[in-house]
Amino acid sequence: MLLLCLYTPLLFGQSNISTNRIVIKDSLSLDGKWIKRINNDSTLKTAGEQSLSTDGALKKYIDKVASGGGMSREELVNMLINPNCLEVRFQYSSRPITDTSEKFTIHIESSDGIKTDYDISGYYPWEIFYAYGAPPFKMDMEVKNTTIDSVLYFYMSASNRLMQYNIKESAALSGDTVKLHVTDLKGQVDISIGTYKLEDEFYFQPIKETFRNHSKNQVLGIGRNGSTRIFTLPGKEESQIYYWTQPNQNTIYIEAYYSYTTKNGDYFVFDVPNSELRLKIYKNGALLREETLPKMIRKVVEVPMDSSWTDYEIVLEDV
Repeated sequence: MLLLCLYTPLLFGQSNISTNRIVIKDSLSLDGKWIKRINNDSTLKTAGEQSLSTDGALKKYIDKVASGGGMSREELVNMLINPNCLEVRFQYSSRPITDTSEKFTIHIESSDGIKTDYDISGYYPWEIFYAYGAPPFKMDMEVKNTTIDSVLYFYMSASNRLMQYNIKESAALSGDTVKLHVTDLKGQVDISIGTYKLEDEFYFQPIKETFRNHSKNQVLGIGRNGSTRIFTLPGKEESQIYYWTQPNQNTIYIEAYYSYTTKNGDYFVFDVPNSELRLKIYKNGALLREETLPKMIRKVVEVPMDSSWTDYEIVLEDV
């Protein structure tokens, strides 16, 4: 070790080093990637981006999977219930973005740090791809409206083994950008983007909306003009600019639901809350209404809007 340390300065300028043994106490850089350990675990449970699995471990793992033997019932069930991938289904729901050369990238990262980037352009009206790694996943993306005569609509939902729930609904005028950051994803995600030509009779009013769910286990559901409810899961917040049409004829519909999380992390949402909740509605920074949502009773709070609204905030709290 001492001789190796003494001669290290002389070897940096060479492209090849010949030695009988070398001891690395921390990590080794190969083509810009840091390797911290050699993995000899044939189950690959400890595999990661900064480890190299031995050919012996890989052979045992492949033989085990190919034969179907040697896998415990618990391992088999866990593999089926918690597959180490996220399925993403993407589509243009109407005519594609005018400039089909314009691309955007979906960035996905698993809970164990595996990153997947996928480029989407107008040449592909329908795509299905997979991001690998341990769930849950997080996703980031930005979509710019490059048209000069259309509104871009963005819609996103997620599905687990129990249910489908809506995550995001947004719109962008020409030159604007829809930004997305979503966490706790697993199973399947559906993303739909459409562009619709502006008509003279439509007027779009930008209103900032903020949803804060401070409840521990109740889901906040928001609907615009009777549309499908968008869920804000317990402990989460969402804020964006949304473009409303016909500002004097809009209504917000607010509900709360009880959410149950299974052992493998899937959500299931019931139609009613199972505890009493407090709902606060703010208009243009001032408290507009405060409501109590009763336990085990479905209550829909309707809030009419007009052109005087510039922003609103909805807060759900446990009582």
